Amino acid sequence: MIIKKCTLGGVDPRDILSFDELEAKDPLDPNLVKALIASESSFRPELNTPTNRKKLGFARGLMQLTDDTISKLSDQKTELKDHFINLTAAEAMDPSANICAGVRWLFMKRAGAKERFVKAKLDHVVTWDDAVAEYKGVLKGIIENKNPDLKQEMPKFRALYKKLVGS
Repeated sequence: MIIKKCTLGGVDPRDILSFDELEAKDPLDPNLVKALIASESSFRPELNTPTNRKKLGFARGLMQLTDDTISKLSDQKTELKDHFINLTAAEAMDPSANICAGVRWLFMKRAGAKERFVKAKLDHVVTWDDAVAEYKGVLKGIIENKNPDLKQEMPKFRALYKKLVGS
């Protein structure tokens, strides 16, 4: 297993939460990560479920990382130098490794959300809420107003997040 910038022995938030310039202006709230974990797996680290799409494979662990996501995070051609995470499916079940990879994927999804808004020619400052919608695979439908979040993933996530921040 190769993990750069965070280790299995314990995730140091300083290593993964200061990813880019935007992060300084809009830091990732640890409660957002907790709400994402709650909405994805209900804090069950052993969760290992097949997805409804063969290409994605299984969704694993606390942050429900798909086999496809694990593969993309380890691809040295598409990932940023010194930020790739190379996990086996079994290693992705380790809660520390799963959270580390899940947070890295959330940062990738934030960048993906920005691309979606640009492509849709919408002047929009991307938020972590947008990144979560992209993580859950519902942002495109929301932007295009075509089948936007049929399973009500975002209201569930937002309710959990609101509980955690106490507002």
